[in-house]
Amino acid sequence: MRAGVRQLVVGGVLLAFGLGVSRPSLAQGNEAATPAPLLAWVTNGPVYALARSGNTVYLGGEFSYLGPPTGSFAALDRGTGTPDPDWPAFDGPVFAFAPDGNGGWYVGGSFTQAGGLARRNLARVRADKTIDPIWELAANDTVLALVATERAIYVGGNFTRLGSQARRHLAALDTASGTLMDWNPEADASVLALAFSDGQIFVGGRFTRVGGQPRHYLASFDAASGQLGPPFPELDAPVLALLPQGNTLYLGGGFT
Repeated sequence: MRAGVRQLVVGGVLLAFGLGVSRPSLAQGNEAATPAPLLAWVTNGPVYALARSGNTVYLGGEFSYLGPPTGSFAALDRGTGTPDPDWPAFDGPVFAFAPDGNGGWYVGGSFTQAGGLARRNLARVRADKTIDPIWELAANDTVLALVATERAIYVGGNFTRLGSQARRHLAALDTASGTLMDWNPEADASVLALAFSDGQIFVGGRFTRVGGQPRHYLASFDAASGQLGPPFPELDAPVLALLPQGNTLYLGGGFT
């Protein structure tokens, strides 16, 4: 180790990287090319010790990887597995996403920024990898489930408000405008899973009442009318995952 390093790391990973930033060569003509921004790299585990010697910083900890941050929603090249550097970064966890039908994605989670824009727990990534500047409805708590149809984007989670309107754990947004629809079934606890099949929206979660009726952890709605469907056999614990296949609905969760 270089002289001048005052802190040793014992029982951890030790690595060093240079602090210097390489500058690009001059562009054609007399104009200098814009320097690339300096991004702080991140580790995939805790860092317990830091030391600096000259232009080198040493890190030690329980990590096994150091690299540029991608945020919580990444796009990988299918052939190489490398992250898309142009994909917008999210500053908090992403728990759900659904295709918008035009090459983009609806995204839900627990974040406050997406691609450098203020977005509270809901955002739309357009096909050109930019954040939709108009689609900016905010959820006041975490979004945990999304499913999109031609007419609506159904949203479930811990939230009790979307924008300025009350929506308890379940809501629908217009696909064209991103505005809140009138449908308001009011689940009495969190919605954790959503699925769509054959004109029906299936809803799973921690609730025991939704749409004004008792429904223990599992319910369905007619996607066209918003009408609550007939009850399923009663479950004894929350539903965490849903998968409709033909005439069968597969579900997973904490029930016994």
